[in-house]
Amino acid sequence: MHYSQIVTKSGWVRRGAPLALLLLAPSLAMARDLLVVSGGVAAPVGDTASFADPGGTFALRWRHYNRGRTAWELSFGYNQNKLQGAVQDTIASMEALVRQKNLLAQQQGGPGRGHVIAEFGTLEIYSLNLNILYRVSQRSRFSPVLSVGGGLYNWRVPFKIQFFDVPSFGEQHPYDPIGTDPPVYSFIFDERWVAQTIDYTKHEWAGGLNAALALDLRVSRSFSVEVEGRTHLIFSSGKGNSEEQIDNQDYLDNMVLFYLQGGFSYRF
Repeated sequence: MHYSQIVTKSGWVRRGAPLALLLLAPSLAMARDLLVVSGGVAAPVGDTASFADPGGTFALRWRHYNRGRTAWELSFGYNQNKLQGAVQDTIASMEALVRQKNLLAQQQGGPGRGHVIAEFGTLEIYSLNLNILYRVSQRSRFSPVLSVGGGLYNWRVPFKIQFFDVPSFGEQHPYDPIGTDPPVYSFIFDERWVAQTIDYTKHEWAGGLNAALALDLRVSRSFSVEVEGRTHLIFSSGKGNSEEQIDNQDYLDNMVLFYLQGGFSYRF
């Protein structure tokens, strides 16, 4: 290759490189990475509302807009909801059973000092989702945004009931209903008996889906404000001890929650 050819080719490279950057500039400018921070209310829906109250939620997302109106995001979320309803009903039913056993034992000259202690916390859910988004208006500062996605959920419901000094009428466990007819007082479930606790606690990893409608307002070149309503369907299970059939919680199957969140995004 002659020196003149080398010079010609290198000169083309020097002239062509800026041209290539100019051609790529629009696509680079349209690629947007955003950090989204939001928080709000997590409201249980359907059977989930039978055991949990509305609570708080928080989300942190990394979002990447493509050349068109679509984007994808990686979302980490957390919510906490107070337990009520079905949990309190379970506690009340066990307390009523123990009071009945106390009364029957006293009527037969036995002790009637049985009691229960319930321990429960809150429904806690950690989520990691990959979502696809579509911004209805690309040029407008204000636009609806549609979103669908799926991911993993780590959820926990801490709940157990302990039984102390409960009279027995031949039952195997203190939480068993009175089985003999007529009931005859036999003994007391005290510290010598191991099986005195029902542990209803559930802690699982589960898959799930979500869908959302958001309203996005671009305040400046770097900041946006967003309000979003998002529904999560978690394929959870309330199954418990298959042998004793005592700690199943059907209301935990396929939990559904609606999140109403507001927040802001920063483009970088």
